[in-house]
Amino acid sequence: MAQENPKLKGMGTTLTVVYLLDDERACAAHVGDSRIYLLQSNGLKKITRDHSYVAELVRNKEISPEEAVNHQHKNIIMRAVGAEPYVEVDSFEFLTSGAKRMLLSSDGLTNMVGEEEIENILQDSSLTFAADSLMEKALAAGGKDNISFIILDLED
Repeated sequence: MAQENPKLKGMGTTLTVVYLLDDERACAAHVGDSRIYLLQSNGLKKITRDHSYVAELVRNKEISPEEAVNHQHKNIIMRAVGAEPYVEVDSFEFLTSGAKRMLLSSDGLTNMVGEEEIENILQDSSLTFAADSLMEKALAAGGKDNISFIILDLED
């Protein structure tokens, strides 16, 4: 669509997909700056790698993670579905064994609510309360973007 309509040039969307293979493994496909997290006994672990300009600056040690939080170009995405005819997709398998929950989220959540707060909410809440709390926190922080997320309980 973005290739066909000049008014939409450069527009695209992020995509983060998970398929649970069994009780111990999952596979993912990922493009953009939406994220997958696992809540484990030792904390919240980010599974995906952001495909954004600012994330590249952090990976290249040109800026610190703290500088990235309010960087003027933090919303520039280097990979997106629909912006170009072809996009490189990260696809990988990862272990879920021992994880309590999985969170798939757009940057509308993670730009508004810090990882430590996300971890605390996921750790100490029922699924419904966690979802309500994350949404409330993101909206209270300004809710500047689409706030989309899915929480999966991985424990029996």
